[in-house]
Amino acid sequence: LIDNASKAIVFTTKETCFDCHDDIREKLENDVHANLSCLICHGPGLIHADNPEADNILKESGREFCGRCHNLNAARPADVVYQVDIKIHHTEKENCIECHHPHEVWEDLQ
Repeated sequence: LIDNASKAIVFTTKETCFDCHDDIREKLENDVHANLSCLICHGPGLIHADNPEADNILKESGREFCGRCHNLNAARPADVVYQVDIKIHHTEKENCIECHHPHEVWEDLQ
């Protein structure tokens, strides 16, 4: 326990993110990503929370990253997670967020 207690804290909370990003909170309220932690896409976040610069937070958006959740997977319930075959569909763009905004997903799918 002492070893674990001495480790530096690197994670922040979703509420800390929303202290500065209340616009994102509003967008996510009824979105499919609403219950996800910010750290899934943006990493641990404490460095950014302590020093909010645009270049010290992850902004993952590539096909492989988004495909971790959204690529076809027979073991994943299709009615819960929107899935596409990233090798066949959507091949015109490498970066998913060029067309799909992760904080307003339903707007993109309608």
